[in-house]
Amino acid sequence: MMYFLDFDRTLFDTDTFKEYLAERDGDASITGEPEVDVAASLNERAQSGEIAFASGELAQFLYADVAEFLRMLGNEAVIITFGNEALQKIKVESALADVVRVTALYTGEKFKAEFLKDWPGYYGQEAVFADDRIHELELMSVAFPNMKVHEMRRDGKEGDGRWPVVRSLSELP
Repeated sequence: MMYFLDFDRTLFDTDTFKEYLAERDGDASITGEPEVDVAASLNERAQSGEIAFASGELAQFLYADVAEFLRMLGNEAVIITFGNEALQKIKVESALADVVRVTALYTGEKFKAEFLKDWPGYYGQEAVFADDRIHELELMSVAFPNMKVHEMRRDGKEGDGRWPVVRSLSELP
């Protein structure tokens, strides 16, 4: 069975990463709001090569259960991440450099369900999807009825109530 796993706040502790980056680069604006503006600024820096990460440098921001879970799934794991492609790519590649070869889909500004409709590697068969963003869960559950949708809540908060809540990858089927 395929597992489609969101990156930020599902596999990767994005908030702690932003604090690290702000300290590393001496730029407190990285932890600011609105998040979309911060992401756009970081993406521009990633595209220009101004911001980069060593292989494995970002592994420290993977949640404790991620490496083992991805190794266990092998080729069945697919990371699907929304957002600025240049930034997402350097984060994923650095964080997972020593974990396992994994397929990563960078959706850019397309919602994940919309992206998967056109991706030739998925045909609508039964699969698992885990994400922390409600609108991504809504769109995925409508677009793919065979998708087992799970709301990831690493922050310990209550879930939306429409999907099973998981706080760890080990809770996925």
